[in-house]
Amino acid sequence: MTSDIQIKVKEYDGELQRRSSVVRKHGYVTTRDGAQIHYIIVGQGSRPLVFLPGAGDALATADRLSHRLVWWLESRAEHFSVLYVSRRSPLSPDTTPQQQAEDVAFVMRELGWPPSLVEAQSAAGPIGVLLALQHPELVAGLVLSSSAVWLDNDAYEQCSRWLDLLEQNRWEDFFSEATELFWQGEIAAMLKPFQRLLAKIASERPSQRICTILSQLLCVDLREELPNVKVPTLVTGGALDRVFQPSLQEEMAERIPDATVVIQDGYGHGNDLENPSHVSLLVAFARLKKIPVMQ
Repeated sequence: MTSDIQIKVKEYDGELQRRSSVVRKHGYVTTRDGAQIHYIIVGQGSRPLVFLPGAGDALATADRLSHRLVWWLESRAEHFSVLYVSRRSPLSPDTTPQQQAEDVAFVMRELGWPPSLVEAQSAAGPIGVLLALQHPELVAGLVLSSSAVWLDNDAYEQCSRWLDLLEQNRWEDFFSEATELFWQGEIAAMLKPFQRLLAKIASERPSQRICTILSQLLCVDLREELPNVKVPTLVTGGALDRVFQPSLQEEMAERIPDATVVIQDGYGHGNDLENPSHVSLLVAFARLKKIPVMQ
């Protein structure tokens, strides 16, 4: 017997496949040490944007998402040419955030991708900052979206708890807490019926990848490096973010010489997906800071 949830998933996938023409290309590059870095290119917008995903990249890398990424990137694809770059596979615990920044630079160079607005979402914040520090010639502007490059006590406790849950294979508890903390209103209500299904799918895969991302987040502290970020930077998130508090994001912005901070009322950690004005903010910032157009 087919459950209502399975029917909804099939209908949802069917709709995304019908809209998947926005995906221009997907594939992977192989690093010198044999790792694969998967990517997706979407949209035909005039300015290039590189999107670095948060910890959700551990649950489904670009090669597994393909048309399912449309719902996340479609609004960006109207205005930007978007290169979505997953973390390397496999992601071993000794692959540092510095190496992950080098991986992004490697993909951009292999694809001949131009200097871009780089949007680092949530746990990818350190990778975005390190990319700007290590390869400023590739970063025309930086967006730190619902992100942090060090953890205050609240964020440290929350990430530690998630790591404990995942190490105990308590995926359903993890998804329940994450849904409550990340999303507001309609998206939270939409995801709630799928929590058990998501937990079942995720539990069938090794948890090492997401545990590596969370463990690295617990150890990272780039406060001293932030004054060396020379590219124009937008720090933005939701005023209701309970993962990385707005005060933490604002303090991060204060340490970056050319930083603009915009905290959006009424949204939480999922601000970049839930807030319809987020992409408009990216467009305005790209124009204000004169991010070059695609050639």
